[in-house]
Amino acid sequence: MTLSLRRVALLFALCSSLVSGPALHAQDGAIRITGSAIIEPLLQALIPAAGVDDALTTETTGSRTGLAQLCAGDSGMSSSTQAIGDELARACEENDISLVEFTLGHNILAVITHPDTEEFVRCLNQEQLSDIFAPSASGNVTRWDQVLAAAPEEIGLTVHVPPEMTATHSLLDALVSGDGLRDDALVTMDAREAVSATPGSIAVATLEEAQGHHILALDAMTGDGCQIPSAASVEDGLYPASSPLLLYANAALLNEPGASELLALAGSEEAAELVRSAGFTPATKAIRRENQERLQAAQRGEAPPLVAGEFSLPENPGGALRIGGSGDSYSFVNTTLEDLRAGNPGLAATITHLGASPGLRELCAGALDLVFADRTLHAEEQETCANSNIISESLALGSQALVLLANENGAAPACLSTGQLGEIWRAEATDVLMTWSDLDENLADEDMVLFAPGPGNQVTDQLLAAAAPGLIGRIDIELDDDPLYRAAATANVPGALTYMTWTEYERVLANGQERIRLVTLDNGNDCVAPSPDSIRDGSWPLARETILTANQTRLNLPQVQSFLWHLASEENLPTWHDAGFVGIRPGNLVTLQARFMAAFEAATIAAMERMNEAATEEGNEETADAGG
Repeated sequence: MTLSLRRVALLFALCSSLVSGPALHAQDGAIRITGSAIIEPLLQALIPAAGVDDALTTETTGSRTGLAQLCAGDSGMSSSTQAIGDELARACEENDISLVEFTLGHNILAVITHPDTEEFVRCLNQEQLSDIFAPSASGNVTRWDQVLAAAPEEIGLTVHVPPEMTATHSLLDALVSGDGLRDDALVTMDAREAVSATPGSIAVATLEEAQGHHILALDAMTGDGCQIPSAASVEDGLYPASSPLLLYANAALLNEPGASELLALAGSEEAAELVRSAGFTPATKAIRRENQERLQAAQRGEAPPLVAGEFSLPENPGGALRIGGSGDSYSFVNTTLEDLRAGNPGLAATITHLGASPGLRELCAGALDLVFADRTLHAEEQETCANSNIISESLALGSQALVLLANENGAAPACLSTGQLGEIWRAEATDVLMTWSDLDENLADEDMVLFAPGPGNQVTDQLLAAAAPGLIGRIDIELDDDPLYRAAATANVPGALTYMTWTEYERVLANGQERIRLVTLDNGNDCVAPSPDSIRDGSWPLARETILTANQTRLNLPQVQSFLWHLASEENLPTWHDAGFVGIRPGNLVTLQARFMAAFEAATIAAMERMNEAATEEGNEETADAGG
């Protein structure tokens, strides 16, 4: 790895090291915003709402041209319907321009059909979409049964497409095979009216426009199954038909009047309503909160770079790697480690996941390099680290969550308290809580039938134990590790209840399971439903955050760097999903890599400083000895 002091300066002192040239502003002194014509109407709504009409001026240039001008220092912000990419991001870096990315919302394509198709089509995969919309379908595919074997023969297929040079046309074109769309399709500006008027018809619209119509799920054929269009499914990388509404800003401007107000608005509920009014889908609350946190960090000079920089894994990294922490992180850590070790047999590693407190104590004693836990260091642990001359660095990796599923019409209540959850699953409930009325006399006298994964399921056991210690132990339950089986069993048995990770629940939805419902939990203030937002913000009681704490003095070692870099690599994304992390996308891993890169370089610089200090002390001692 080639280290660059200039890069380190950029990473840790953005605002102090950047210079805003006059080209960032228009002649009247207003900050120039260049970029996408699609996002322009939204900006025209956001700028007056932020009360900064005189401080900002917009110019439509197209996404890529606008970003190029931003990276050349010719504008202060740029809107884009595509991520900036490595080439332009590095052009910014070469010009000492650090960018901060904000997600305003999404342009999500929804496929809608006439109500008479609801009985036989609820989801289409990309191959079937091509069968309908691709140029090769012209004059050939005119009935639904040519696409779906289950469709009645008598139902014809009428295809409507949006006009060319529109965002919906571009999204649809990118989704299907071939160059362009079928030339015998009916071009319509109002997909909703066209679909409603013609039996057997299909069309596309933005998700906001499609509300109230029969919206199909789409299967990207990546193994995640059918996905209903939503901001959450797009942000989780599961729904294939969308483009982002992004705003990039020069970090040097983020404290200037106009920019700060506009970007602060981007994280608000008011902005979400403006996005919706402009015909787009607002970002989730979690992403809007990330916008706010990113802005505040960048204003302090702490924003991560958009690209991770260059890092080459050393060949056959050797040496000892010592990892500890909470037991429920073991499988995630071990799978990542085994994948890395498959190509690096010389890597020696010790994993001692005996709990958060023992792990953090061991790290502060210098016995561990990395700890995966559900918390950061307590004050006394920080003091222990300081006394041992160990600097710790902590980084939140993401959240895992457990959800409860009940039979749709069963007696299980719509909302449970965590206390009731403990009563249901504790060992003492065996042969005692046999019906739901045994739990609460106001509930129906219906058999309580419980399904759970088998013994040793670490993630779910730990999450339930967090809600009520000693929870797992009841023996009169049905055990099966397959979440699809447990969901199906729950659907078929009145009074049934089961639990699984959020990721497993998404698989159940993708599998089309019916007759189940989510159970809400009382978090002390209200009954909360599980969702990506409630999981990320911690309001869902069965959510658990994973925090990585590292010994900084070990972050310059090849074996530690190799493990962390592989942890954040895109090829390791399935491991994150299998471990039940919610909403981890390739973009999250790029940001994580950037943070690791900054930590590696900071650790290397700190090591060099320690070596220089030691050399200076040794030289002083030799001088003193000579003088003596």
